[in-house]
Amino acid sequence: MLHHLVVVRPQYLRRILEGAKTVECRLSRYRQSPFGSVWAGDHLWFKLAGGPILLTASVAKATFIHPLTPKLVREIRREHGRQIQAGVEFFHAHTHARYATLVLIAGVQRIAPLEIVKRDRRSWVVLRDPPRSGFPVLAASTSAVEQSCL
Repeated sequence: MLHHLVVVRPQYLRRILEGAKTVECRLSRYRQSPFGSVWAGDHLWFKLAGGPILLTASVAKATFIHPLTPKLVREIRREHGRQIQAGVEFFHAHTHARYATLVLIAGVQRIAPLEIVKRDRRSWVVLRDPPRSGFPVLAASTSAVEQSCL
């Protein structure tokens, strides 16, 4: 089981907590986490962008799509839009993405705010260990997926 730090905007964090958002969707032009690095049973730590970790959950299922086409982006929106809870602008902004990761979220729990040290711009980090208050985020060793991008 791996741990994943997932940075999200306030509106998405709220929708996850309410149970409206049950699928985390990451679309990218480049092969990067979480593509190929998140699996059923892994643990998710949801961090508010610019703030603390406020929620935990587990991965019920992960789906990876490559090569992604504009037509497939439209299909993802049509088939999973309600569970993803992103607006039309999100999908339009990612029309030319080549990689998609869909993560079915389960077992959401609110936790006491957990302040961590994270100074980079990554919005998804695969962790060696669970995050600890006041400690810097230490990524797991570079995966084969990430190495292929170097």
